Amino acid sequence: MLGESFWRWLRGGVGGSSPSEIGGLGDKPVQVEGELQSERPLETADDDRLDRAPFARRVAGVLADRPAADSIVVGLFGPWGDGKTSALAMIKEALRPDPDVVVVEYNPWFFSGDAEAIAKSFFLTIGDALERSGLFSKEKIGGLLATYGGLIPKVGDAAKRVGEALSVRQLAQVRHDVGRILGKHKKRVVVFIDDIDRLDRKEIQTLFKLVRLSGDFPYTSYVLAFDDGVVADALSEVYGEGDTAAGRRFLEKIIQVPLHLPPANPETLQHMAFSACDRALNLSGIKLNEQRAAEFANQFAYSLMPALKTPRQVRLYDNALTFAVPILKGEVNVGDQMLIEGVRIFYPDLYAFIRDHPSRLLKATAEGRDRPQQGAILREALGVEVSDPEIERLQRLVEHLFPRTSSSSYGGDWEETWAGEKRICASGYFRRYFTYAIPAGDMADAAIDDLIAAAQAQDADRLGKLWAEAREKRATKLLISKLRLREGDLPTDAITGLTLLVAGRSEDIPRTREPMLGDHTFRQCAILLSHLLARAGADQSQLLDFIISSSPSIGFATEVLDWCAVRRTQQGERRGWLGEDDARPHYQSLWERIREEAESSSLLEVLGTDFVRVLIGIVHAGFGDEVKAEVRTFLEGDRDGLRADQLLAACTSQAYSMETGAPVPTDFQRHNYDAMALIADPEFLLDQLRERYGDRLETETFPYIDDFAEAERPLARAQQFAGIHRAVLAQSLEAAAGEHKDDA
Repeated sequence: MLGESFWRWLRGGVGGSSPSEIGGLGDKPVQVEGELQSERPLETADDDRLDRAPFARRVAGVLADRPAADSIVVGLFGPWGDGKTSALAMIKEALRPDPDVVVVEYNPWFFSGDAEAIAKSFFLTIGDALERSGLFSKEKIGGLLATYGGLIPKVGDAAKRVGEALSVRQLAQVRHDVGRILGKHKKRVVVFIDDIDRLDRKEIQTLFKLVRLSGDFPYTSYVLAFDDGVVADALSEVYGEGDTAAGRRFLEKIIQVPLHLPPANPETLQHMAFSACDRALNLSGIKLNEQRAAEFANQFAYSLMPALKTPRQVRLYDNALTFAVPILKGEVNVGDQMLIEGVRIFYPDLYAFIRDHPSRLLKATAEGRDRPQQGAILREALGVEVSDPEIERLQRLVEHLFPRTSSSSYGGDWEETWAGEKRICASGYFRRYFTYAIPAGDMADAAIDDLIAAAQAQDADRLGKLWAEAREKRATKLLISKLRLREGDLPTDAITGLTLLVAGRSEDIPRTREPMLGDHTFRQCAILLSHLLARAGADQSQLLDFIISSSPSIGFATEVLDWCAVRRTQQGERRGWLGEDDARPHYQSLWERIREEAESSSLLEVLGTDFVRVLIGIVHAGFGDEVKAEVRTFLEGDRDGLRADQLLAACTSQAYSMETGAPVPTDFQRHNYDAMALIADPEFLLDQLRERYGDRLETETFPYIDDFAEAERPLARAQQFAGIHRAVLAQSLEAAAGEHKDDA
């Protein structure tokens, strides 16, 4: 099992003969149930896993073997969730076989919300249990106890109510009769009272007054289980000045035998926690390899185990894993998931901080790498006084889950590695760990697997449906990113189906125009297809022809072809796999398609915002003269004098607001002129503009777009072009004159 395998790691490591997979986590599958673990306590000592059965038997022996007739009140102290109810169950189990002991169980929680109901039910419950034992039926002890309880229906003003119901002498007589009956039979009555610390303050005060009023019945013992800190705080309001110390002093008067529940063995709790991991993993059919299991075990043992104090925490952790692990199977890194679920159970404030501040954890910042500063952030997140060793343990855990918070530097290439491992520190996976679902804008990894399988099977209907689902979830961008992460490992028989799918739906690809990244998703999609085509073997040319001829977006077809063609980047790096001679026929096919479609509309309408980029790609392929001739024809066909303005606008760089993402007007600059000069004759374009604007193009100063109203911006852009053109001509003349002088 996982628990056993983790145990070996923590006790000295796994030897060479250990299994390569820690399944469930174990070597052999274990039987697991799908239900969540309930809060039911143990019913028998046979189920004891915390070694508390000897303690319970000792307490039972003290209660059963008392030689005198006096009463005794035992207090079983322990924090909420520490297993007090289970300890009571084992004490009762040890007492029930004794014929001289009557076990009475009273749980005030059943009557909470009404202090008077607790006062009445207390004696009714004890009396009913004694009647049912068959030992006191002739004496009608149940009726006497009911009468006794009826005299004090509201303990807060008992003296007044007793005066109204019976005289003090009558009350004493009833008390005497009860004691006489108990003394006659010499049977030990042991009353167990649980869940006291779950009552409100008034109810706690009421219950302890009842115990004080009946605590000296002969042959009667009480075993009270509660968190002594909670109860002392409640009692301090009545028996002291409101301080907890006064409440504890009152407890000392009532509780004659104070017993603290033996602390759970840390190793036992840890083993239980690892068994919970086993249970969740087996339930989901997940196996961790040896390395992943060891990483999780060491992180859990060092960072989270010190916070594991009670069995209830283990049950909560068990339930958290049983719920979350199957839901996100295959969608997250299960080791990270089990750790973050541990944070949720043991450090809920830290969990909320992590959930609500992804930017402080996922990005590399100076603050994140400053360990003292990171420690201060953890203290703030926890909201309580925390020791330095505990901060150190949690800091190590946070740095494991989010490496960029450590003192080491992690570049952008690590994002791909973390995403491949589905780590919580990968920006595309972070939200999954907290939503227990695939949120909007995300796409399940299982759906990616389904898409690839459909591509292998050439299942066009299934491919189309999965693509549509990604669009509906606004997850097309993520789909492309995930396929890019896996592009080198995609089965070759899936390449054709994926290529036909993406190319055939290229108009669906988001044109995001992200700041600093430009048309990032569009470009990544084209790179994906170019890399897939590089692995397509004999189908390579045919698939590329399909993209060029059939892609709804000519701009996308050009982008794919440009990434396939061998080029040198600005950094001098070589990209692409399609040589110049092999690329030219494909560019020629693309150019023919553009001209054919332009015959029924116009060049600008066919290419839209991709006008300049597409034509420059074709120019670089060796069709410069043809492109310029086609652009000249486009300008000459202008009926309303607007095409020259449209061409300038198409050649102007587009900028977007960093705050809103909306497009903002930009100036026509020298690099725009140089790009335009590759696809059009600048002098001919200037002639076209002169026919529209005349002498208004002759300005001595450079106009700025921001200084013009929107309707006047085409004129300003034309003036910018004219000014740059004059400067270019002047530079050309100066250069020519310099060459002539050198020749002379």
